[in-house]
Amino acid sequence: MNASRLAGCRMTTRSACCFTHLRVYCLVPAETSERLFTLEGPKGRIQRALFGPLDKTFVTGGEDGTIRLWDTETGKVLIEQEEHKKNITSMSIHADGTHFITTSVDKTAKIFCLKTLKCLKVFTTERPVNSASLSSIFDHVILAGGQDASQVSNGSRTMQ
Repeated sequence: MNASRLAGCRMTTRSACCFTHLRVYCLVPAETSERLFTLEGPKGRIQRALFGPLDKTFVTGGEDGTIRLWDTETGKVLIEQEEHKKNITSMSIHADGTHFITTSVDKTAKIFCLKTLKCLKVFTTERPVNSASLSSIFDHVILAGGQDASQVSNGSRTMQ
């Protein structure tokens, strides 16, 4: 797959049984939705995906806490690391394209180098982390999250 064909493209994931299908579509021209390629992923659902610099690679985050760096040209996994103990809830790339942040139900957010997947920084919280954003001009990060609504008891209490 020629990386130059990926300009204006988007990725979607779809789970089928225990395997994941990662699909890349072309957005230009707007009238068509040409599928450029489909990858059969490893076991476990891929929940998030980001293109890397110049669309030569892309990184995915899975429900098993694994992040993977893929070669766009060959569709092969270049690097695979189990970085979170639970589901990855979001991934966001920094504006300069050199690093990205992941968040997880395991109550952590982690910043990684986009080329090597080396973990650069870990933030630990008392609640699951649902999303994060890296500032493009300051050395700041925003973390958002909390307890999932399905985990909150809605039982009534009797006052005595």
